Amino acid sequence: MIKTGDWTIPDLIKYLVSVQSTLQPIEIDRLRLTPAFPEEQTAEHNNNEGGTPRKVPKFKASDLYEPLDVFRTLGLPIIDWRGKDGKHKWKPNTEEGTAGVFYPILGLTLPFPAKFLFNLGLRRCPPTEVILGIAAKSEPQGTVALGYFLDNYIQKYTDYTIDAHANIAFVPAVHRGEKRLTKPLEVFSNPDWQLLGFPILDPDLRQDAVTKLKIKEHPPTNQLVRLLETSPPTTETQAREWFGVLSRRISGMYITQSGKYALTFPRLPSF
Repeated sequence: MIKTGDWTIPDLIKYLVSVQSTLQPIEIDRLRLTPAFPEEQTAEHNNNEGGTPRKVPKFKASDLYEPLDVFRTLGLPIIDWRGKDGKHKWKPNTEEGTAGVFYPILGLTLPFPAKFLFNLGLRRCPPTEVILGIAAKSEPQGTVALGYFLDNYIQKYTDYTIDAHANIAFVPAVHRGEKRLTKPLEVFSNPDWQLLGFPILDPDLRQDAVTKLKIKEHPPTNQLVRLLETSPPTTETQAREWFGVLSRRISGMYITQSGKYALTFPRLPSF
């Protein structure tokens, strides 16, 4: 059904849009399942080592993302929409994505190419686990991915839960004076806990991150008890600092744990 020859993808899609009214549902389904679309490649990937042109693999539309700069930065596979001159513009949110185009010869207004490709399954955003996996990478991809997640949280990522993504170390934190990426259940928003050696949320992180990432303010009580059992304070100064923090948490421990752990603190060293 699809023989592109020397056609560019924009030419192919515009043709398919023009004949869309004649396509049967089974043909549209076949288009969704057909690997007919090349991924955009950088110049160094266009040729083999000897300089000969490399055969470009084709993908289903659902395997690729729309060609936005942010997706290029994130290293996601995007559809090659550049055309022969490399300058063809992608306009997903203006005329190519939302309205229609009038074909004088046909006397019809048909959907624009972007809308047609979205109907074939072209991806408009990475799934939650994918974007957070990229956020766990080093700069610049990690920062861009986390920013994209936070910017699009309400529209695209309300399926995020801290428990479902607890094993991905993507949260910017400070631990023992050094910045690092941490798993979301291992970092806390209250900076007081750094005195007890817990990672705290990076203070340079934007304010809405606490709510959207669902970062807890305090460590759970059993974790505090375990810390005191295994690594109690070693000096009087450290003990005063620790129990200064714990004293502000003790009422919460009673409320949330019915005093169970508060009444079973281990024997601590005396100074």
